[in-house]
Amino acid sequence: MAMAANHLRDVGGGLAVYDPADGITALPLPIAGLLSDRPLETVAERFEEVQAAARTIGTTLQGGIMELDNLSLEVVPELRLTNNGLVDVASMSFVDVVLG
Repeated sequence: MAMAANHLRDVGGGLAVYDPADGITALPLPIAGLLSDRPLETVAERFEEVQAAARTIGTTLQGGIMELDNLSLEVVPELRLTNNGLVDVASMSFVDVVLG
């Protein structure tokens, strides 16, 4: 995970999969970590490569890597994991993650 995170930091954001056998497969998204300045065909090709790499290492999520990608997108309703903690987007409040 650290390898993928460090790579994304270096390229300005995006999507990445790390496979010990094959290394990093990534789609750089340098505009706010969400958008690319590359041609659509290039982005689509890289996205498919990232999806395939995720399946190769065992991802079985129906939405593929995009299900994971949207976990931290703070504008999507429900609960979101952010760099500041777990947020209930509807009420705009932090959620205590310690039960007890």
